[in-house]
Amino acid sequence: MRLSRLINLAAAFGEIALSRAFPPKAKPPMNAQERLQIRRILVFGYLGLGDGVMILPTLRALKELFPNATLDFIGSKRTAAYHVLKLSELFSAMHFFEFKDATLRERREMNHFLAKQGYDCVFCSYTAPIEHFVPFLKTVPHRAGHTLAVKNARKTRFRPDWLLQYPAALQPDEQIHETERYARIVRALAEGGNVPTSETAFRFFTNTATAKTETTKAAAAPRIAIHAAVSPLLAWKNWGTERFVELGKRLAQEYSAEITLLGDASERELLEQVASEINGNGTTQARVSTPRPGDHSTESLAETCRVLLASDVFVGNESGVGHIAMALGVRAVRIFGMTDYASFRTLNADKHADIRKDLPCSPCFVLGNIKQNSLNMTNCGHRNCLNTITVDEVFAAVAQKLALVT
Repeated sequence: MRLSRLINLAAAFGEIALSRAFPPKAKPPMNAQERLQIRRILVFGYLGLGDGVMILPTLRALKELFPNATLDFIGSKRTAAYHVLKLSELFSAMHFFEFKDATLRERREMNHFLAKQGYDCVFCSYTAPIEHFVPFLKTVPHRAGHTLAVKNARKTRFRPDWLLQYPAALQPDEQIHETERYARIVRALAEGGNVPTSETAFRFFTNTATAKTETTKAAAAPRIAIHAAVSPLLAWKNWGTERFVELGKRLAQEYSAEITLLGDASERELLEQVASEINGNGTTQARVSTPRPGDHSTESLAETCRVLLASDVFVGNESGVGHIAMALGVRAVRIFGMTDYASFRTLNADKHADIRKDLPCSPCFVLGNIKQNSLNMTNCGHRNCLNTITVDEVFAAVAQKLALVT
């Protein structure tokens, strides 16, 4: 770790310690009249791709509850959530700060810049790195966010939750959906706050021009999008390339399905190999879509959305791509392993299918933390949560969804 980074962290810890000496009092939820006075809200959007979809209903609720307010975003360009949020067109401005590499000067400049914007309110989920924004937060009249019970976790040990005047408590073992976690902040902040969870509340992409081209016929081959890979950091989520190959072969053989393998540029070589194995009989039923190689732009996500909209069914690992498919209204079959199922399960079981095994050791990854003192993705030798899910099970779930497509 470079010296400038260490100096920055030491200064941040000092700011956190001083803020602990003068914690603010908790405030009751604002009533309708008080909410009319709020003009600018900053949302901490340090989120993953799927999290960006999960927070959309809450953002729409904030728009309704604070009719005179604009929403701004602060986050990282290293995570894909901001592309989802940019496409949603819910934000008036988007700011970026890479706190992990920042120097003391850069952090102070960003805190000063945000303080000058005159925000009336901030919205901080449990992923928000608020420990890097203490000077700014102290200038904001209304501060709402999650307070975390997992203080023994390294990533939350120094998080200054006491700065939040509208706290929404989270317990590490609660079996609640991610949308409910965000809704708790809304209810803490606004009297009568309600977050809708209908399918339309998750929508963020409206270009449907390529959904079902004129060549589509009643008896046309079904179109299936498969997300058969994950990034190296999330390899513990992967059901297995060989299983996806077998699934693709069966879908091509029994349905003459047109298969699109989704991924990013780093996964293209692997996906081309998967496509080659599925097309082993000389057909061209499987193709690869990795939009704009090397570019994680908003347009790349838009291109992925267009592929999904042109598909009848999505199938893949539990990932952000699956959340996007469901948000677009595409029937989805998702394969769960070590991820917290209660947090990310579908809210429409009639339309989507989540396949998982209810094992004593799973989930072992909750609220962004690896469960300690038990088997987890770092020391698990069997991966039974994924390895016991068969191709037959996934194929049957896809077949069921295809039967519902009209």
